[in-house]
Amino acid sequence: MLNLNDFLGLTLSDNSKITPSTTSSVTNPIILPNESDTFASVVTLIPTNSYPSISFDSLVKNYNYWLDEDGDKNPSATGDLKLTWKTVSGQDITSSINLADRLNPCDSPYTLTIEATNTTLQTQYGVPRDRSLTSSSHTYYIKPTFPPYVCYAQPNLNPSADKFKGPAHQWDPSQGFKIQTRNIAEKNKNFPTIASDNLFFKMKIYNATANDIININGSKVYSQYGKGVTLDLTAENNDILRVTLRGPNSKSNGNEREYSNSAFAIYADQAKQRVLYTFEITRWLVAKPGQTHPYNLAIDYCNNYYTNYGLAGVRDLTNATAHNSEVDWDIGDSPNNHFTRWISYSSSTGYVGGIMNEWGDLGENYYPNSEWELGDYYTTDISKVGDPLNIWSGSGDIDIAFFGPYSQRAACINWQ
Repeated sequence: MLNLNDFLGLTLSDNSKITPSTTSSVTNPIILPNESDTFASVVTLIPTNSYPSISFDSLVKNYNYWLDEDGDKNPSATGDLKLTWKTVSGQDITSSINLADRLNPCDSPYTLTIEATNTTLQTQYGVPRDRSLTSSSHTYYIKPTFPPYVCYAQPNLNPSADKFKGPAHQWDPSQGFKIQTRNIAEKNKNFPTIASDNLFFKMKIYNATANDIININGSKVYSQYGKGVTLDLTAENNDILRVTLRGPNSKSNGNEREYSNSAFAIYADQAKQRVLYTFEITRWLVAKPGQTHPYNLAIDYCNNYYTNYGLAGVRDLTNATAHNSEVDWDIGDSPNNHFTRWISYSSSTGYVGGIMNEWGDLGENYYPNSEWELGDYYTTDISKVGDPLNIWSGSGDIDIAFFGPYSQRAACINWQ
């Protein structure tokens, strides 16, 4: 090999050879041949035990990338061959990937750049006994073969100001919550973990239509375990699937008010072997329409709603934190007195985060049939001055009597 471009090729799992003359782009990527392909299935001249780079000296001495027509031995070389993997968003993942992992379709098309740096090849004898080669590189755009999939679950994106953004590994301000897992055993890592009647989220379907997914799962999805909650699936257009949660609300009667932790799986195939999306609802809230005053009426309403229900606490509604003359609350992931978009989770001291940091602004403009309203919601937690803490449903901030003594509302949480 006397041209560094010769070091920049790929071999795929079907033994097809890809060279720098192959044209690929974001809109026309190289499609890997098999669903089972991993990063290691994209083979370069860099051995896996040397990933992500190797010196040319090691290549010519240890891997026999050398032939001298005069039969000279003991060649030497300078320079390196190295590669760089990046996601479609430009994140460099070269040092963080496991070569045995499959490529994530939501991060594709990936770019794989192979670079050969300035190199001098030298033999023991001959005239001339060395040759210099100019640096060369090539970037390939690569996408995995994948069955139907989704990348985001999108509730209300508002409020959209930067201060409400959650961590980048969970939240995309323009798309919603990123899929954390497709593994049913890890379903509690996905949004949503907490819900209420008639809240909904949307998912964009790739490699299938929304109606395909409805035909596979049915328009109503029942929980794998638990009781009281079902999902309604509807197609907003060709590739947008709306998932609406149905469960106990203020108009429910008798056993209709029963709830227990409920797990769901939406499948991508008729055999129900490929999981499109999975999640688990571990807390259920019932919002009482209209204002409720005084405080004891809110307490009584929730206590009498049904067995194992009571007025919600701060941590059931928001992940905000607040420290001022009236409020001292630090059980939340938000650094300030408003929610940030995190998936709620259970800690050793109880839940961290509630319905607002997951579902966004709960006002009736976005969720018109959910019984939530824009306003303050009482909680069971008490301020430093002895008044109940209130949570504003538009931003999740913690306060007391934010809009005066007659504006508070009640939301009931189911206790398991």
